[in-house]
Amino acid sequence: MHNPALRLNLKGMLNKDVSIKIRVYRVYLKGKLIAFDQYSNILLENVVEFKLNEKGEKEEICKYSGNVLLRGDSIIALTINKD
Repeated sequence: MHNPALRLNLKGMLNKDVSIKIRVYRVYLKGKLIAFDQYSNILLENVVEFKLNEKGEKEEICKYSGNVLLRGDSIIALTINKD
């Protein structure tokens, strides 16, 4: 199903650093949003993966070289980084 409101919001996030919460328990990604499609699949660059520890603090797991393609149905939340 096509959702034009979501598509417009993603368009405003292009070329900005974003934080993404994904369906994998306590895992977050940060990177620059460089492309998306009508299914909200997104392409990120300079991606860093974080996981929440027992204290609720983010711990860096790894950095990805190159681009990362993330399926839209695995995204729970997506926000623009303020920092």
